[in-house]
Amino acid sequence: MLPSREQLLEILNAPDCLTIVLRGQQAVERALDAAISEALPEPHALEVEKLSFALKADLAVALRVIRTDSRGALLALYRIRNRFAHRIDAAFEQKEAEDFGNALSGWQRHLLGREPSGYAEPRDLLRNAVAVLFVECTSAQRRLQEAKLADEVLHEIAQETLAGSTVRDENAHLTDVHQEMRERLAAKKAERGLP
Repeated sequence: MLPSREQLLEILNAPDCLTIVLRGQQAVERALDAAISEALPEPHALEVEKLSFALKADLAVALRVIRTDSRGALLALYRIRNRFAHRIDAAFEQKEAEDFGNALSGWQRHLLGREPSGYAEPRDLLRNAVAVLFVECTSAQRRLQEAKLADEVLHEIAQETLAGSTVRDENAHLTDVHQEMRERLAAKKAERGLP
């Protein structure tokens, strides 16, 4: 289950890097799982959460859930997570912040709003980069949900048209179809509790 906005903010604002790394990576992984599942035609046929993180990142790229150049930052976060999980003396210091910053894609750097080297504290880069990765994955899931709903709406309109339904005016212009799609899509999103 994805963390709520409040839960994510609690993780990101934790005073220690251990919490940000371990729980932040968990949140990113849950968001990645949800996005991959949304992209699969038969999501129940694959237990995404049982896959290795590296395989999830590869699968997300192959399914075009995330950008190819986003993979590096996901894997860098996972490496940091593993180090924190297995070493009691793990810390997130300047050198690791530089390496993590270098793993971010140009688009992820754009989302950060500044270059990774512009952060005075390594912890600030860590928390903001985790937020960017989480937002990237949840945005992908929402985009995929919306595309599926748009396909449903288009299918309904096509079926009604082919059946001679009186739901739509036979002389409707293409712009009317687009307007009807937008209205139906908004209704389906509201019905399913989607933003």
